[in-house]
Amino acid sequence: MIKRIIKLFNKNYTVRIVCVCSAAILWLYVSSGQNMIAKFPTKIPIKAINAPANLVPVFTQNSTEIKIMAAPSAWQKLSADSFSATVDLSTYHEGTFDVPVTITSSISGVAILSKDPDTILVSLEPVITKSVPIVKRVEGSAVDGMTVGSIEIADTTGEIKGPKSQIDSISEVIATVSLNGESNSFTRDLKLSIPPASNLIPDKIEITPKEVSAVISIIKGSNLKTVGVKASFAGELPSGLFLSDISLSPNMVELTGSRDILSNIKYVETQPIDLSQIKSDWKSQVSLQIPDGTALGSGNIKISVEIKVASLEKSRTISVSSFKFLNYNQDNISSIDTSEVFVTFNAGGANPDLYTSSDFAVNLDFSGRDVASKSVVFDLTPKNITAPDGVNILFVSPRQIRVLTR
Repeated sequence: MIKRIIKLFNKNYTVRIVCVCSAAILWLYVSSGQNMIAKFPTKIPIKAINAPANLVPVFTQNSTEIKIMAAPSAWQKLSADSFSATVDLSTYHEGTFDVPVTITSSISGVAILSKDPDTILVSLEPVITKSVPIVKRVEGSAVDGMTVGSIEIADTTGEIKGPKSQIDSISEVIATVSLNGESNSFTRDLKLSIPPASNLIPDKIEITPKEVSAVISIIKGSNLKTVGVKASFAGELPSGLFLSDISLSPNMVELTGSRDILSNIKYVETQPIDLSQIKSDWKSQVSLQIPDGTALGSGNIKISVEIKVASLEKSRTISVSSFKFLNYNQDNISSIDTSEVFVTFNAGGANPDLYTSSDFAVNLDFSGRDVASKSVVFDLTPKNITAPDGVNILFVSPRQIRVLTR
């Protein structure tokens, strides 16, 4: 009987195939009952090992996702600490490289089936040190009717150390005073930090000193003044783009402080907006740079900033300081809250470098304006700019200015 079955199996290929498939299905059934295949629910942080001396690794992809196979009993023991994701830099030098990610597990019986990403870009950079100024900022507010009079800090400069590309892009460190209803002057150690920016990696940067001692005076701030808001920028837009429109909401804020300090303030600026990171239309909430000795009259306000960009090959931005006051006696002008207006233009195919700021002027028409209020606000648009024939005005900044009259 057994010989007959063996003979049948050797001659009948159909029987062979059925047997092999049945065995495979049976194995899958048995192994599926023993092992679980799934994506691990927690991302595994990536660490660099064996970096060359005097070089520091920089990579923006900080973690990887993995798919594993393990028995149910092993799954119960697993956590993110059960895995190690590393990039071995022992054979690399200064530069940027695509380095494979290696995953290991401290729990036996765990098989790594896949990882995403499988490789990451790593830049090996020299470590440099730079001295930068310490900038004072205030968050929150003192008790009603009071404000910060002055902030005296022990050091005016700090030292930053880290990867060259990171350090080169930092121009200041920040000492922040956080207020929460204080009514009297006080002394406090302020922690130094780098400006917030999407391209910076704080844990790669060392700041010395870590803290500075500060004396913060709290004074009466019963005087109020309404001033304009001006967008502040850092960096430059990517090549081929220009700012086609900027809107701020609110575009006016109320400051409180001593009369002497308020009299010298014409506007407040937003925290710097990094133009190098803007590649399309952009909108966000931005804090204000509140001048020393003042506070916002209505608490901690953030400004909604909306930026629109457009593509243009031949354009130029210049500073225009020539103002023309139409339908009004210029002798009655007390002051204007900006001494220059930035104008972006093209020349209809011609070279925009042929023009200078003296070819342009800002026109302010007082027709129908309430000059009796002693304060006249103008919304600036390209129509306010006098320019040579053939020149197209694309954008004007600031979008609003205030003229004080006698």
